[in-house]
Amino acid sequence: MELNIGKWGNSQGVRLPKELLRQLSVDVGASLEAVVVDNALVLRPVRSSKRTLRELLDASPGLSDSTVHGTPPPRTSGRPRKHDGELDWGLPVGKEEW
Repeated sequence: MELNIGKWGNSQGVRLPKELLRQLSVDVGASLEAVVVDNALVLRPVRSSKRTLRELLDASPGLSDSTVHGTPPPRTSGRPRKHDGELDWGLPVGKEEW
């Protein structure tokens, strides 16, 4: 597929056809990484490094929903359990407001 370099204000750019975006599974506003390999321009989608809370907890030894949310272990009797209260995260380490 041949594309043309165009001028937009003080910048130059290449318009990417919708079909190319579909093949890369990206949309308008997505970030692309550009590298030159063997005198060829290669564009790769930049996948977000943001992870869900579940992924962060699973990757952190010693952390679970119960330690983060103060959730008590499962009940063994039919009696409701009292909440254990707040968690102690330690002393402030930066400019936190307590």
